[in-house]
Amino acid sequence: MKNLVLSISKENKSFDIVKDETILIFENVTAYEEEIISMIEENKISYLELESLVKSWGGKLKSVKLKMIINEYYKSIEK
Repeated sequence: MKNLVLSISKENKSFDIVKDETILIFENVTAYEEEIISMIEENKISYLELESLVKSWGGKLKSVKLKMIINEYYKSIEK
């Protein structure tokens, strides 16, 4: 099955076509949220460096492809 998937901003002011986006899930990094967001926005850190940094803070970083989440959703509703 081929789907058209759009990501729409909360304010409905912009949208993007979902192609191969990755969702980053951070655990136990509440004190470092602003620093993480800044590094990602400025594109100053690779995924491996970010993962290592998060681990040094005692947190965890997981990545999931958005298409995988969508496929799992469809599998769950078809049961």
